[in-house]
Amino acid sequence: MPFGPHIVALLEVALTDSFQYHRDLDLFLLRAGMPQARLATIRKAADDSYVGQYPTTPKRIVVQRLLQELGSGRDADDRLVASIITDYDFSQLSQDKFELKYNNSILYRFRRLQ
Repeated sequence: MPFGPHIVALLEVALTDSFQYHRDLDLFLLRAGMPQARLATIRKAADDSYVGQYPTTPKRIVVQRLLQELGSGRDADDRLVASIITDYDFSQLSQDKFELKYNNSILYRFRRLQ
């Protein structure tokens, strides 16, 4: 069963804002169970779609492509999204970004569910 749009939006904000560098995002995803080859394919697709527009593809674009790929509804993708949610430490959000987005975002509602 695919995850709802509120979960996908939460993950987009969390994964984009929590990791300063692409390398840190990649390491987290690999530790959560993302196969290296699949991550490389997703990153290449994101890079190809924004070639020449930025020196490096913004993390938000990479995360959006990742979540689009994981939204297939296949059992393996659902398990991977669940693993990402389980492994994610919400304390990673920097305090200033968290305060700006917390009360008006899905993060607030999601944290209330935890």
